[in-house]
Amino acid sequence: MKHYKCLDKIGRKSRVWCIGGINYGKVECFREPRCLEACQGHPYLVEHPTTHREMKRGGDGRACPCCYVMMEYINRSSLVRVVQEERRDN
Repeated sequence: MKHYKCLDKIGRKSRVWCIGGINYGKVECFREPRCLEACQGHPYLVEHPTTHREMKRGGDGRACPCCYVMMEYINRSSLVRVVQEERRDN
């Protein structure tokens, strides 16, 4: 988690899934990251620097897989500004 906290300080956020269950594994964990990687380079999608999966203990003591999908963070004001600039240029 130290690496995540460092990334968070430079403006990136993490989406976290902690889902228990026997059938939950790598396929489900990496489905969204694979879609993001397929779209890399598209000007309207955020950057996807990395994905990480690890086992954590839930409240009941059982291990459950947790997926961390690191993505670029875009706040609302910058998105509004981009849309306004696009409209002005067209």
